[in-house]
Amino acid sequence: TTNELSYQINGNLSGEIESYSGSAAKNDNEVLKNLFDGDSGTKYLTEVKPSEVIVKLKSQQVIKSYAITSANDAPGRDPKNWSLQGRNSDNESWVTIDNKANQVFNGRYKQNYFELDNSKAYRQYRLRITANKNGGSMTQFSEFILATGKCQEVGASISRMNSNITSGPSDAWNQKSNVGWTGNHSLVCKGTHVGTGHAYSYNVIYDNLNLTVSDNTNLRYVIFPSMSNGDEYDYEYTQMHMAVDLKFKDGTYLSELGAIDQNGNKVDAQSQGDSRTLVAQQWNEIYSKIGDVAKGKVIEKILVVYDMKAHNARALAKFQTYFDDIEIYNQDYPVYSHLSDYVNILRGTNNTGNFSRGLTIPAVTVPNGFNFWIPATSASSNSA
Repeated sequence: TTNELSYQINGNLSGEIESYSGSAAKNDNEVLKNLFDGDSGTKYLTEVKPSEVIVKLKSQQVIKSYAITSANDAPGRDPKNWSLQGRNSDNESWVTIDNKANQVFNGRYKQNYFELDNSKAYRQYRLRITANKNGGSMTQFSEFILATGKCQEVGASISRMNSNITSGPSDAWNQKSNVGWTGNHSLVCKGTHVGTGHAYSYNVIYDNLNLTVSDNTNLRYVIFPSMSNGDEYDYEYTQMHMAVDLKFKDGTYLSELGAIDQNGNKVDAQSQGDSRTLVAQQWNEIYSKIGDVAKGKVIEKILVVYDMKAHNARALAKFQTYFDDIEIYNQDYPVYSHLSDYVNILRGTNNTGNFSRGLTIPAVTVPNGFNFWIPATSASSNSA
């Protein structure tokens, strides 16, 4: 059977992994850790045959199901034959729990789900792949999930939103991948909108603050809504219903005060998603002069929030969104009489061969000029 929403697998134990190891990856980007990041847009690629992935859990668990997700390209590299094995310590022999042969993945980013008739608890599990689809030298897949099949298990908490520090988006369309916006790391938030009704979740990322808001206090951050299901676009815009929020010591929140960003949208997560102004698979800047609505209040906490009033269950329910460069600062911005004075001409095209903006940029030129030079820039290349 197939289930593309990996976070909804009952008893998902991805949060209970203590360590993992296995066959050497072919390169430094398509590595083992990608199997456990909840993002089918990343993958693990190896030339070792047979290849293996070993997962060590924090405690012994009875595995009742598991799932493997195909990668983004090259169907001939899909796993075809494998065995799932278990043991409790390094000095024990592996015990085979399940064998599979002639398996087929019906497309890219597709998850195959397998139920087990198993009653034995193990702490270590090994996936040993003995053949791929075309018999070639390389094997790849994007996700590997072990599960107990029980909603009440610790893995069920995966359905809640989780935030952690990561190296950054792995598949940016027109910006450098595996880094943050200005540094080598960023904050990633993952979760799943369960059901079709209103869903809300938040994570506190800074606590015990004591920052007084003045009339010129601003909030700024950059946000990267990721297509967490590979190339399949989410027309519910699930990953865009996120924002940075502030809790004040009087118990109120910035999202309740009607603060407006530079695009004229309210800065709460629901309004940001509904505005359709964020762009998927690239960094977007959001800033707001919060002093206009919160002057005199004292900031106690900084939160990242998901908020969506309704969701089409037939669409993609997973979301994965990155944040970076969250700032609270005091600054007065100049007011110009001409709109053209707000345009920043010191920028390039910010496009690649895979993602073009039509080579359109703000430029200074004479009317009806025959031609002029445009700086073609790309953060992922040194030649453009």
